[in-house]
This record gives sequence, C-alpha cells and structure tokens, in this order.
Amino acid sequence: MNIAPLDLILLLASLQGFILAGLLWFNPKGPRLPNKLLAWLVGLLGLASFSVGIPVATIWIGHMLDLLPFIVTMPMGPLIYFYAKSLLNPDFRIGRREKWHFYPVITDFGSQLIGWTFIFGILLGVFNPQNNLPWANAMDAYDTYSDIPRWLSITVYLWLTHRLLSRQTKAEGILPEEQQHHIGWLKPLVRGFFVFQFIWLLYLIPYIIPATRNSLLDTFGWYPIYIPIAILIYWIGLRGYFHTQKNFTQNNRKVPATFLPAETTHETMHLLQKPWPPTSFTWTPS
Repeated sequence: MNIAPLDLILLLASLQGFILAGLLWFNPKGPRLPNKLLAWLVGLLGLASFSVGIPVATIWIGHMLDLLPFIVTMPMGPLIYFYAKSLLNPDFRIGRREKWHFYPVITDFGSQLIGWTFIFGILLGVFNPQNNLPWANAMDAYDTYSDIPRWLSITVYLWLTHRLLSRQTKAEGILPEEQQHHIGWLKPLVRGFFVFQFIWLLYLIPYIIPATRNSLLDTFGWYPIYIPIAILIYWIGLRGYFHTQKNFTQNNRKVPATFLPAETTHETMHLLQKPWPPTSFTWTPS
C-alpha cells in the first residue's frame, strides 16, 4: 500500500498527538486538570489528522471513516478556555455548569447518526438498501454545513480565552512569577489558534459554496486545513508538555521572613556579648 507524502505527514502527526496526549495525561508534574484538558485537545487533533491521513485502501476503511466519529471539533473551544482557566486558577474545577459547554458535541455526530439510521433501517426492513444515494447526499451535506457552527464555536471560545488573559493581566498589575509563566504560554497558544481559524475561514468560504466545493476538494483536498493541524499537534503538545516541567509548588515559593520581638532580640544580643566561659565560674579539683 502506497502512502502519499502528505498523508504520511498527517499519520505521523496523529501518532505524535496520541503519544503526547498520553504523556500529558500521565505526567506526574504540574497540575492534573490542565494536563488532562490539554491531553484531550491534542488527542482530538491527532484523531482528526488520522481520519484524513489514513489511505482508503478498501471499502471497509471508507465505511469506518463514514460511520465512526473521528472528527470531533465542538469540544476543542471549551477545552482551550477551561485549560487557560485551570492554569490561572488552581482552584478551578469542571463542575456541572462547565459540563454544559461540552454538550454541543452532539453536532459532531450528526453525519454518523444519519448513516447508522439507514443501516438499522435496512436491518429492520424499513429502508431499501438500493435507495442509499439520498442518505449519502444527506451525510455529505451535513458534513459540509456543520463546519460553520464548528468554526464559530472555536472562534468564540478563543475570544473568551483572550479576554480572560487580558483581564487577568490588567487586574493583577505586577503578576507573580507563576502567573507570568502561564500567561507567557497561553498568549501564543491563543494566537496560534487564531491563525489557524483564519486559514480555516479562507478554506471554509469556498467549501460551503456548491459551485466551488468540488473544484476546491479536487485541487487541494483537505491538506490546507490538516497540514496546519499537524503543526499545531507538534507545537501545542511539545510546548504544553515542557511547560509543566517548571512546577510551582508551595514548597518552592519563598517563605516570608519572621521577625522576633525587640525584647527577645536585645536579650539574645546581651547574652552573646558576655565572655565565655563566665568569669564567675571556678573549677575546684576534688
């Protein structure tokens, strides 16, 4: 089986993404919640890269890619936002209110739900297996236009993350070293995703227009989107992992000086200034 060079890049990036996600998830250093959130983000990027890079050598691979949710995009925005919040606030936790942000993930499963509905309909004798073209067109149409809410979701959460970082910087004034360390990593992370969102928008506009969609895919495929994703996997995963190696803990922070009362200080100095051994001491041999 021959693998095109660009597909090989995507497959290697997906493998790297899975490895980095595992390293982040089981990393003993740094706060646990941010590491796990970043592991989810890198893992989802790796899964999407795998779905595009894998060669469709058999019809079964094509069915697998059509019926299993390899591209899960809607959680990426909340993952970035909560990752930033958990780094800046060690007391932050994912509670019931935060979990609501992940419920739109059902949007990523729409095409697969259409396909499985058709399959179960055939098994139950409700649908004619020869009448598969309308279902295939419905899946393609859903995949096309569901990219719009996906793009909007990530963009909105990037803006929320950018606003969070701006407020944190302005409100705190001179930030502690730990906060400076985190913000110094989070700002490039947000800027990198904003650059990707711009690239995605340039591709998305002709993609959702029926007159230009087929020519765009025939000429460029998905590489203008997924080669930048491969770059994001390496950059985010590696830098995010090494970011945790500088761990700020209570044991490493400076302990404020403790001052003794003035009376205790003078008494101690007076005792230290006395001659030693004391002159009043006389040793008499037995």
